[in-house]
Amino acid sequence: ADPRAKVAAHFPDDRTLVSGEATGEVKFWDLRTGEELLSLRRHSSPVTAIEFAAKGRLLVTGGDGQFAVWDARD
Repeated sequence: ADPRAKVAAHFPDDRTLVSGEATGEVKFWDLRTGEELLSLRRHSSPVTAIEFAAKGRLLVTGGDGQFAVWDARD
């Protein structure tokens, strides 16, 4: 994962790591290869919280009063 990451969580599939970055990006990583799979900017401040909900179907990220809810199945 990126050394600028503020927080990270294992995806329920145990193959993917999700990191919240100081840049406001949320990044998805392949745990086996260390390869970055996807990077999306959803926050204008550092991401400081990541939580899975609804039995892994939803991903919630947050930082500095901003929250985003993602469909984790996509």
